[in-house]
Amino acid sequence: MLGVHDVASRWGCSPEHVRRLAESGRIPAPVALGRLIRWPLSVLEQWEADSCPPVRKKDLSSRQEETTAVSETKRRRK
Repeated sequence: MLGVHDVASRWGCSPEHVRRLAESGRIPAPVALGRLIRWPLSVLEQWEADSCPPVRKKDLSSRQEETTAVSETKRRRK
């Protein structure tokens, strides 16, 4: 299991960048162990071997619809 710093070192980027990639769904989802997040090495190796395909849970159009719905709800409350 690799931590944020391990993944950042492996990819040559900052730990914060790894966190942002995970939060945005651009890399495989980590396993949460309390407050810690870890990635199984086999999952990352397979993802890298597959040329790093997108792994987002939702497509952009769904996200835009959610944002629009939230904005409309806020306007109605005012």
